Amino acid sequence: MNLKINLGKGAGDLTFGNARADVRSRLGKLSLSTKAQEPENDFYSHDGLILGYDAEDKLEFIEVFPPSGIHYHDVNFFEERLPNLLERLASLGLTLVEQSGGYRCPEGIAIFCPRGHVESVSVFREGYYD
Repeated sequence: MNLKINLGKGAGDLTFGNARADVRSRLGKLSLSTKAQEPENDFYSHDGLILGYDAEDKLEFIEVFPPSGIHYHDVNFFEERLPNLLERLASLGLTLVEQSGGYRCPEGIAIFCPRGHVESVSVFREGYYD
């Protein structure tokens, strides 16, 4: 699975606001669901996805890790060296804010790279971190 980021809307055919039941029927078998956590997240480790939902069970957060890929315009997050990745994203107009473990773009992307290479990329709806 190689997802294209659509800022403020989602990634690939995963659109913010999609109902959990609809997403589950499209993606198939879950690897794990975090029922002890509020709100509950769905893990699809075979697809490299963690999906987060709001209190109404609407998709609001997508985390992608290998084996899946994710890209914004022509920038593939898992194929670029981190310095080059950050430079290319900035050239596309994204604001990169360094934070513990990586970078966050208020436009709706978080990059987890605690060891100097991208381990996962999250896409989130507007207001998710407010």
